[in-house]
Amino acid sequence: MKTKTFFPIILIAFIIITIIAGCKKNSETTEDISDMSEDALAENIFDNIDNIADEAHMSVFGFLKSSDDDGKLLDVCATITHDTISIPHLITVDFGDTNCLCRDGKYRRGMILISFMGHYADSGAMKNIHSEEYFVNDNQVIFTKTNTNLGRNEHGNLTWLIVSDGTIIFTAENEGDFTWHSERTREWKKGEETHFRWDDVYLIRGNGNTVRPNGESITKEIVEPIMKKLSCRWFVSGIVKITPSNRPVRILNYGDGQCDRFATVTVNGNTFTIRLH
Repeated sequence: MKTKTFFPIILIAFIIITIIAGCKKNSETTEDISDMSEDALAENIFDNIDNIADEAHMSVFGFLKSSDDDGKLLDVCATITHDTISIPHLITVDFGDTNCLCRDGKYRRGMILISFMGHYADSGAMKNIHSEEYFVNDNQVIFTKTNTNLGRNEHGNLTWLIVSDGTIIFTAENEGDFTWHSERTREWKKGEETHFRWDDVYLIRGNGNTVRPNGESITKEIVEPIMKKLSCRWFVSGIVKITPSNRPVRILNYGDGQCDRFATVTVNGNTFTIRLH
């Protein structure tokens, strides 16, 4: 009788161990990709600061036309003012004290201030951007950015060096601070020859590092340029290598150029789809 019951006991034990191991693997996998939407959200928030600053700059100098509506981020609830007396000159984008629904579907409030010297398209021109009580979808975004026009690259495209430092203070649902530092170049790939914002396309290259709300430090390397089409709310292509301090490397892929809100994450040889915000 003992011989007859021995194999079922081993089989049951094996099944239990397999289930536990599978649950642990699924839990680890979920943990490995759970922060990717957060990283992609931060990437989008900080990139859109440049898009807003560029739009405001073009607006005060009359470069935007009424037919540009498809490419705009700012709506009528955002007020743009230009101080021509101060040196350097100052442009203020004021979203007000209550949430302003912008054309990318995000709510903003507070102010973005842009001080600049030189013409936007001139080599050596500099632009400094910082925030005052600025919120995106109720997440506070504190940042400083320095943009330096590097002139035209070997392809004849205008390029900027952008050094960014910032913090996102997430709402109670995602409690914690997300800090950011990056040094990147932004190449104006398409759309320079027109005054229409919707046909502008930028390529972003460079590196950065972040500290997530749980205290984990992460380094980031753009291994294939991130493409931003101003006609799309999300990045449409590009690959980022993300290396956490104590977890496996993951590869974030924004896609093949199509405008959609999905990206993929590959970790430990497994690829998963995430939804961008």
